[in-house]
Amino acid sequence: MSGGWFKIHRCLFDKAIWIKSTLEQKVILITLLSMANHEEKEWEWGGKKFTAKPGELVTSLESIVKKSGIGISVQNVRTALKRFEKYEFLTQEVTKTGRFIKITNWGLYQGSIEKTNKEADKELTNIPQASNKELTTNKNEKNYKNDKNKIYIGEFTQNDSLRESIMDFMNMRQKIRKPMTHKALTIMLSKLKAFSQDEKIQIRILENSIEHCWKGIYPLKEESYGECYGQNYAKSERKFNIKIPEWRPRASTHLERDEPM
Repeated sequence: MSGGWFKIHRCLFDKAIWIKSTLEQKVILITLLSMANHEEKEWEWGGKKFTAKPGELVTSLESIVKKSGIGISVQNVRTALKRFEKYEFLTQEVTKTGRFIKITNWGLYQGSIEKTNKEADKELTNIPQASNKELTTNKNEKNYKNDKNKIYIGEFTQNDSLRESIMDFMNMRQKIRKPMTHKALTIMLSKLKAFSQDEKIQIRILENSIEHCWKGIYPLKEESYGECYGQNYAKSERKFNIKIPEWRPRASTHLERDEPM
């Protein structure tokens, strides 16, 4: 591993394995970090093909001594390895052909775990931002729809009670998970006007659908007309064969967007 570079995380200097180690042991510890693979590499171990992962190495006592430099003996290395294993800094497996060493917290000492956590935090930070942006978009879209609905309803009637009944019907549709589009609202208002031009009757038609959680609106029966004006009203209203024009919102609303029903 003569090429490249490696990192030493500051947390290492706060650990007992560093604070209570001798000068020779500290040299050996840093040497082991420098010798470990920083990426996967193929080796032969136990007579078989073996892929060493980052933080792992296949070496020998003599190789560690050579890498550590002047003043480090084989005995220093052997003692240090036993001590490092006790502190769970590494694990080792010894055979006749070599020594397999694995740095337990390699990712921590190289800062890769910290980097991963930062990336995860960044992703988590981006999620709320994306969600907030989406919520803002949805809120704006909802406000747009509400404003457009108010314009339609305002054009249809100036009666506050009727307006309230229309909104109650739309809220009921929302609760049964069948929200109304602008087109659906336009069709419903046109039907409402076709059924009766009397606002009290229109309110009763809407209330009837709200009470039964109906998706649509339907003409009142004769007995229901009597609840509003008396028993003879329905007959007198229906004896004239008058075709009521379909209600449509004025084009002056200047609302470009439209959507399917």
